[in-house]
Amino acid sequence: MVTHASANAYDSSFIIPTLRDNIQSVMGNFFDKTGPATPQQQSMTQIAQQLRSGPGGVTAVKAYFGDSAEPMLAILDSHADLTDPQQFDMVRQQWQRGKLATPSAQEKKDALTYITGQDSHWWNPFSRGALSGWNVTDGAKAALAPQIAEQMAQKQRAFGLSPDDAARAAFMQVMGDYDLVPGALIAEDRGKWGKGQSWRDYVNRVPAAAVSQDQPLYHDTMRSYINDLATEAIKRSGKADMSNFDPSDYHVQYGTYLGNGLMNLYLQKADGSPLNVTMQADEFGKRIATAVQSRSYGANGSKAPQGMPEKNAFGWGY
Repeated sequence: MVTHASANAYDSSFIIPTLRDNIQSVMGNFFDKTGPATPQQQSMTQIAQQLRSGPGGVTAVKAYFGDSAEPMLAILDSHADLTDPQQFDMVRQQWQRGKLATPSAQEKKDALTYITGQDSHWWNPFSRGALSGWNVTDGAKAALAPQIAEQMAQKQRAFGLSPDDAARAAFMQVMGDYDLVPGALIAEDRGKWGKGQSWRDYVNRVPAAAVSQDQPLYHDTMRSYINDLATEAIKRSGKADMSNFDPSDYHVQYGTYLGNGLMNLYLQKADGSPLNVTMQADEFGKRIATAVQSRSYGANGSKAPQGMPEKNAFGWGY
């Protein structure tokens, strides 16, 4: 079960609630007592190691352990024997100090240099999955990098994590519950909109539309929808020669979830021409359902039709 959990940790809608709730229940007072670790506490380190060793890596540890992920990663790196009261007390003391740690200006600068130096593979949270050809635009990276670097520097200072582990944990923390669109990652404030009110909640209300974000069907359908919205917007403006118009020239730079199943996207062409479009979750869900029912993809959106090329028209790999 843990290996499966690690593999699907990139998408919050595929998190196993019972495993997450059990972990966070035990971790709630993990550092509060004295003496050696209980068998239940020891099992948490084993679960963390399995998640970390699985396909999801540090991302999976963060998804299931939440705010306790960083100290748990520090425990794994230290190889501390938690059955030894003295070693466990040292871990507890480090955790207490870590909560108050403040990175220096140079540490923040170094973290930003590290984040901005990462390639497209690093920025793709599904790079180990089916959507290997997906990418994030430079505009989206520029907007997100300072936020991720701030958290990365704090985690390194507080828990002594490696740059890679600190950066990946920071990435997940900054993005939280995010939505994937072709070219960008869009964070959602779940506290603002409330339970059951996210973009994907609205999409999944449409029968047969519950497809994971890491599948080609999800992104193929969304790119097609964005192309249609861009075409409609340009037609209404009356400012373009539609005979030479190609909606795929517009790329998503960033976006905002507006609530009530509405997603506003800021698009831009290579020459800097901007365009705003707004997606509706119910319409997007209907398009996914139609694609599923047409049998153009597998039931979960993960397979290309037999005989299709390795990459689709948008350059994404299956």
